[in-house]
Amino acid sequence: MFKAFGASRGWIRFSPRMHELTTRLKCLNYPELYQDEARIHTALFRAFFDDDEKINQFLTELTSRPVEEQSEFLNQTLQESTEFGQWMDEKFVHLDALDWSTAGRAKAQLEFEKLPIEEQQKAIRTFQLTLSFGLASFHNFVALMVHGRKLTQLVNEAMTGNDDSFYLAAHIDRNILEQIPYFKNRYLRAQREGEENFLRPLNYRLQSPQFKGKIRHRLLYMLFTILESMRWLDDLKHREILDICDQLGLERYENRIETEKALGDRLRDYRDFQIMNRMSTL
Repeated sequence: MFKAFGASRGWIRFSPRMHELTTRLKCLNYPELYQDEARIHTALFRAFFDDDEKINQFLTELTSRPVEEQSEFLNQTLQESTEFGQWMDEKFVHLDALDWSTAGRAKAQLEFEKLPIEEQQKAIRTFQLTLSFGLASFHNFVALMVHGRKLTQLVNEAMTGNDDSFYLAAHIDRNILEQIPYFKNRYLRAQREGEENFLRPLNYRLQSPQFKGKIRHRLLYMLFTILESMRWLDDLKHREILDICDQLGLERYENRIETEKALGDRLRDYRDFQIMNRMSTL
């Protein structure tokens, strides 16, 4: 996806098939998950657990923990779950692996219709939750990468009246303006009352690519962002991060991470990039 964004001059633009899936599965309201970090985690958990008692127990434990510990708790829960491993093996399908031809889609439709109604509903629910989790998590990571704050943080700050956070949140995912009531009402009120001091900076953000400016190592920075989101970035050794890069197929030479020392330099560049973006929003 990041390679595609580079071709889109820094704009986040998903493929037509992703848009079609999001629309047909009725997942356009995924930005609602930004209102609470726990909602994003819960969407994934609900996708593969059908046991209501287990779900309620998980939610109680998750929401009782500080926000900074929730990702770690989710990761631990997933790693210990044999159900999750089975779910990944049986149900997870990469979009690029699907047959999107007319014949392929017709065949898939016939196979789907052969399933009992209960299984159809279960399958739809699984993919709705998984897709919503994926879209919300992705934009959350992008916000952390570009603005140094998660989208969940920006949305909550905006809803307490912080207009600067409002602009930054809408910059990362403009669907927020239609799907979160506070954002929709605030935007409509500003248009109705002609609040130029609000509309001018908002329109500037909406007209700017999410990856405005030169980010030299986007794929590497996204990896750093995901690890940071999970609170692993500072815990992993440089050698361990290099191992992850190799497993993901991130060319070391292309990203200038030939050695552990070089990786340390890229990590400092990443921190400087975040600091620069924070200062630009003050």
